[in-house]
Amino acid sequence: MKCSLNEIELNCRKAARGCGLPWGVADEAGKAMRWLHAFGLDAVTEYAMLLGKYDHSRYLEYAPLSLEGVWQARAEILSPIMVGVSLCDCLEMMTQRTIETAEIARPLLAAGFLGQTALDKEQKVRIKWGNVALVLYRDELYVFGKTEDLTIASTTSLTCERLSVVGDSMFEDSGVRQELHIGDAVVDPDAWAQLSEYAYRTYVEATEASRLSGAGAGLNDND
Repeated sequence: MKCSLNEIELNCRKAARGCGLPWGVADEAGKAMRWLHAFGLDAVTEYAMLLGKYDHSRYLEYAPLSLEGVWQARAEILSPIMVGVSLCDCLEMMTQRTIETAEIARPLLAAGFLGQTALDKEQKVRIKWGNVALVLYRDELYVFGKTEDLTIASTTSLTCERLSVVGDSMFEDSGVRQELHIGDAVVDPDAWAQLSEYAYRTYVEATEASRLSGAGAGLNDND
């Protein structure tokens, strides 16, 4: 099925909130999934699988305990959502060192968070896991290595570093450039339905009490 990038961002944001993530994190997650789909990468399926596994878990258990050394979580595996948010906050730090994580689930999703941030700050970044790497700069995204590793369920390590910019854009010939789409994106209908179910939890049930408190059109609806 086809959805607009706006629909993807909105549904992914609400789904994250419906699964217990704070609105600020959920907002960033929606933008990250939109960015990935703009380059033809199936974020919705990966995202639905992730939220299905960690639905209403204590999200801080899956966040980096420290931004020093190798990033690790209190739980057995890092969340790409919490890692993605932290990577954006640490973009400037990457001039001094390469950031490395311990085991992380659905690593592709972490790359989505970096996309918009690197674009806004005119930074060139490489993020790598398994046998695949992504290089992103401005509105360009290049994939290196084995594309089948883009959607692995987890990886033992993820690294991220800033690259020097020479001219407008300098990439190795071996990279495959992902086409940027600004129209509709193709999503898996089952994954979309699952996200919509999570998003539905954010809606307020229409009751007399909710209408008296200001929700909806009120008790006297003359429209």
